[in-house]
Amino acid sequence: MKFAATTPSACLYMLYHTEELLPEIQQLLSKAPNAAAIKLIGKVPNDELLYWHNSVDFIVAGSHYEGSGTAVCEAMSCGCIPIVTDIFSFRMMTDNGNIGLLYEAGNEVELLAALQQTNSLNIPAEKEKALAYFKSTLSFEAIAERIGIIAASC
Repeated sequence: MKFAATTPSACLYMLYHTEELLPEIQQLLSKAPNAAAIKLIGKVPNDELLYWHNSVDFIVAGSHYEGSGTAVCEAMSCGCIPIVTDIFSFRMMTDNGNIGLLYEAGNEVELLAALQQTNSLNIPAEKEKALAYFKSTLSFEAIAERIGIIAASC
């Protein structure tokens, strides 16, 4: 909400699977003067996610821990720039922060700073960088190639 206050063009679409925090989020939004910048979408069928990912520039994830980061990986496959927490799995997925932006989990100040950095990014170039990294490192083909190399060395 603080970012939207200083960036009038900002729009956050919240896609989520569960609603246990929804009442708290709605309460926060009811008090926010810029609540219209935040759209609560809810659950989206998997086969429709590519339309969402292809229509936005960034994916924001606030995980404190993550085993696989599937949502971030799927978004990067469409060129979304990750703004994610500085946890082990996301460090790997972002080449230690060379792709996108990292911030400390639970740290509102760092998240705001990362969001503010987006105003100075060359977004088309960063989207290309995210997509190239996905293809070279995170795609099925890249993973299969690495497995093949490991298998061949045994």
